[in-house]
Amino acid sequence: MADKSIPDQVKTFITQFHQTIKDQQVTQINQNYDNGWSKITEKYYKQSEWPTVAQVSPLVNDDASFVLLYKELYYRHLYSKAHQQITIEHRIGSFQNYVALFDYLLNRDTPLDLELPNQWLWDVIDEFIYQAQEFSQYSTKLRGKTEEELNHLKSNAGLWSIHAVIKYLHAFVKKSDIVATLEKTGGVDMTDDKSAFATHPLYRSLGYFSLIGLQRVHVLLADYHLALKVIAPIPLNKKGLYTKVIACYITLYYYTGYAYMMMRRFVDAIRTFAHILLYMSRIKQFHTKSYQYDAIVKRSDQMYALLALLISTCPQRIDETISTQLRDRHADKMQLMQRGDVGTAEEVLIFGSPKFISPVPINWNDEAQREAIATSNPNQEALRLQMKTFINELKQQSLLPIIRSYLKLYTTIGIDKLAHLLERKVDEETLSQILLCYNHKTRGLAWQSSGAAGDATGSNPAAALGGKMTSFSDIAFYVEGGMIHISDTKAPRRYGDYFIRNANKFDDIVADLSEKEN
Repeated sequence: MADKSIPDQVKTFITQFHQTIKDQQVTQINQNYDNGWSKITEKYYKQSEWPTVAQVSPLVNDDASFVLLYKELYYRHLYSKAHQQITIEHRIGSFQNYVALFDYLLNRDTPLDLELPNQWLWDVIDEFIYQAQEFSQYSTKLRGKTEEELNHLKSNAGLWSIHAVIKYLHAFVKKSDIVATLEKTGGVDMTDDKSAFATHPLYRSLGYFSLIGLQRVHVLLADYHLALKVIAPIPLNKKGLYTKVIACYITLYYYTGYAYMMMRRFVDAIRTFAHILLYMSRIKQFHTKSYQYDAIVKRSDQMYALLALLISTCPQRIDETISTQLRDRHADKMQLMQRGDVGTAEEVLIFGSPKFISPVPINWNDEAQREAIATSNPNQEALRLQMKTFINELKQQSLLPIIRSYLKLYTTIGIDKLAHLLERKVDEETLSQILLCYNHKTRGLAWQSSGAAGDATGSNPAAALGGKMTSFSDIAFYVEGGMIHISDTKAPRRYGDYFIRNANKFDDIVADLSEKEN
């Protein structure tokens, strides 16, 4: 018998939602998931939890598939709208439900006869990783925890283990055979007749999104090389499945850009952040009603901050729209960072970084380890280590923006004169070393848009780890007989390309408007 405490409108919605999933009406499922769930939440459960599974099960005849999906939505709502009400029991229940849901999908010889919208499938993978990340932050803050909470943590030692997260993501990748499919089709057309799982939309999408989820996890663990390697099958220079889900698109480019930045591939990081920020500026009206809206806005702010840091360190030309936004948001900080202010750079970097997690599981029976965690949070230690490494890199370059500003004013200048002009006085020998440092720090791997597939130099832009050693400075110089000879290598702006690109954009806008009218 259904619970009478559930409003009639909610009962009707749940039964209709269940029926559309049962009948595999994908368009209607998407409508219920994207709009219906949000409207009911705003009306009845804005600050409270949805009805429990025990209350809902009779409404859907105890349908196992729907119950697992409903529980995922139930716990996700708690984390999103009622975070203060989350208990350790909720955290345990959510993890157990994900395990049950994933095992239900994976432990089969034939694909489950179920199809869900790509947005929902991405949200499942995204939320799974988010809750694991959130639990890592929660479990390492021992102050204020009750004895009951500590006992729960002790008795559930493998709860939200990062190893379990990686295991399930890899399981979806393997089950869907998505890597072979992407390599075979070039990452665009994902149809393959290799296996029933590879052709099934549900498993294919979950495998694809799991690759991007794995990238996120590896960045949180500070393994930037592996983060870029795992998305190698996904060509970033072509439209793929990730472009069909806004949150997925943003996640992929944020973590790709961050990995590039921490690997000192500043040019690629700038291109990546500038690309996604320009995209976000164009479609911001489409995600204002998303439950992830606040997270998307914060992610945008983080990327603008990181882009300001990168442009201050490695000046590059970017789209005028993004350049204007940067000046409006971070003009003062950019001026300070261009003068070598490491403190401002560290502040910006901390704001723009994700919340790192430690891969080391906590032994709750080890009193010494618990005391160490209480005094030194391992997640904060992971953040400090990343900041220290990157800030050391910036300290090595602290004089370079100032030297660059002077070199741009001359075609020749003596080392002694340049040493005299610098605010931070250095001797001529030290300045000669700094000039060598300048040439070294302004060279690195970068995508080459003209690279052909299979290029031995690794310049294929489809491969995230590919690239070619190149100089990304807008000036070139050499030292001879105590004199610095400078030439401006700044490429003139190609107005023809700019005109054609914007004409094509206008055509796309007109085409989209025509489709909406029809």
